Amino acid sequence: MLLKSLSHEFSVMANLMTVLSQRTVRERVALSLLILQKKYKSDISGDKVYITLSRADLANMVGTANETLARILHDFREDHLIVMEGRKIQLTDLERLTRIANIYR
Repeated sequence: MLLKSLSHEFSVMANLMTVLSQRTVRERVALSLLILQKKYKSDISGDKVYITLSRADLANMVGTANETLARILHDFREDHLIVMEGRKIQLTDLERLTRIANIYR
């Protein structure tokens, strides 16, 4: 059981390292927002799903500086991909974010 658990953790770490090294920051931000959207949506019923996470926590998740994250979120907001209300982020264009993240649903 211990070996199985360690093996799983190692594969998760290897996948994370691959994502961090092979994707641009913009792709990683879009991917992280999509993952968080899916996690929050399973816990909350309704159409509007708000991601409530501090900028520092989101920057750490993405693997970038707070300033870089702020610029990318600003760009996403200008492109009408997200709506921000303080700490809350709502994704408005999942299709375009999926294309930016370079993943296929």
